Amino acid sequence: MGWLWVDELIRSPEYAALKGHLESAFIWQPGEYTVQCPVTIAGQKKPTQCEFRFVFGESAYQALKGNLPSMENNFRGSLIAASTPDTKPFNTIDWKWVYPYALTASATPAAALRQQTG
Repeated sequence: MGWLWVDELIRSPEYAALKGHLESAFIWQPGEYTVQCPVTIAGQKKPTQCEFRFVFGESAYQALKGNLPSMENNFRGSLIAASTPDTKPFNTIDWKWVYPYALTASATPAAALRQQTG
């Protein structure tokens, strides 16, 4: 069994440090978020600023955080597949996605756009 080294790797302090970093660096936290994005239109002097807010709740947080064990299992499976001859690439992550609802949206009014392009 040419893949027994994978279990040693998974138990190593270096792997534990990497796993800890992935868990602590998880960017999303429950709360309210505001997103601003500039939109540039040909001939427009300044970009239009669009903004929307959304709430990222505890259930959404748990759903996305649930991807971490799947990523770890996929990583382990990829190592095993890579060390076993004639094995197809390993990719079995069933990603959990969330779709937060935008609470408000705004953009530069049309009259302001006309002034910016003139």
